Amino acid sequence: MLVVADVSREDDADAMVEAAIRAYGRLDGAFNNAGIDGAFESVAESTVENWDRVTDVNLKGVWLCLRAEIRRMLTSGGGSVVNTSSTGDLVGMGIGLSAYVAAKHGVVTEDQIAAMQPINRPADPAEIAEAVAWLLSDRASFATGQAWAVDGGLVASSPRRQSPFRRLNRTVTALPVTVGSAPIDSRRAQP
Repeated sequence: MLVVADVSREDDADAMVEAAIRAYGRLDGAFNNAGIDGAFESVAESTVENWDRVTDVNLKGVWLCLRAEIRRMLTSGGGSVVNTSSTGDLVGMGIGLSAYVAAKHGVVTEDQIAAMQPINRPADPAEIAEAVAWLLSDRASFATGQAWAVDGGLVASSPRRQSPFRRLNRTVTALPVTVGSAPIDSRRAQP
């Protein structure tokens, strides 16, 4: 299925989700991966046009798609959404990409805000096992040196973030589990 859309436009984001539902009957999962670099320019030389275009696609576009996806998933029993950010949100990619880095930081914050509505139940051991199984698999060969919170959104809605759900956080019984990963790449194993 191919849908041509400008994710920075509300009507296009909504239409894209609706097209997926027409094609597949429902929306169980979504991957928001659209993004642009924009012009390479210092903050002093940057233009409003570049800032607006980059943040419209990389931040507002993710939010528009996420909103449309969540709205439809809530009417059909739920689903999962994955949003791509960048290493730029973790390490602040140098000079010349301020709009890009700011937008990618925003994507992480959008994810945390969406996760501030915890599942409000303990983790099923099978859910933790699935995360561990993936981390142990060859499919996780590039995921390394990270702490993974498999906790139903508990960490993202931590009171230290001044969440509007602060009272709810104190009663959440989700089991916070952090899984570390250091995959072994068998393709590079020494004899």
